Formats: sequence, structure tokens, C-alpha cells
Amino acid sequence: MIAQVTDELVEAILRSGLEPGAVDVVLEFIGYSGRPLAEDLLPQVKFHVSQSSLDELMVSDFDAVEEIVVLPKTRHCPHDEKPEMVSPLIESLVLRYSKSSTALAPGI
Repeated sequence: MIAQVTDELVEAILRSGLEPGAVDVVLEFIGYSGRPLAEDLLPQVKFHVSQSSLDELMVSDFDAVEEIVVLPKTRHCPHDEKPEMVSPLIESLVLRYSKSSTALAPGI
């Protein structure tokens, strides 16, 4: 797993953090700016979880979890390890919810 952390990946993450305005974005995110708290919005959200079969972090049974897809032979970052499996799942969800006017809670 550590072999997948490349200099290129580290550089990409650092580069975005050094962009002008990046600090303002982080402070805006953690300060909430009068928006509803994430925990207050959770009852309005349904989660679709991709669970890695070899990951030690397991999803419990929460009411907000609408669907769990187990991805075989993946660990904690299946989007990096097996993008050919994860990308179609994300695309399917985007298409499903882009057709729905209730995809996002108001104010998000």
C-alpha cells in the first residue's frame, strides 16, 4: 500500500494546498459560516458505501446507509487501487441522482 504513495501524489496534494485562497477555503469549511452543521443534516442524507473486502474499517448498520457494495480484493482506498471498479459505481450514482431534484438537501 505504501508503494502507491508516490512523489507525484504528494506533490499534487501539496500543490492544491498552496494555491492562493486555499487557507480561506479550509477556514470556511471548518467554520461552517452559519450553515447547518453536518450532523444536523445527516437525517436528510442517504449513503451509498463501497466497502473494501480487505479493509479493517467496516461499515456498521446505520439507517442512513442505503446501499453497501463490497469491492473484492481491495483495501482502504479502492478508488486508487481499482479505479476500474469504483469509477462505474460513482458514475452510476451521479446519473441516478442527477435525474432527481431531491439529490441534495436545500442549502448545500
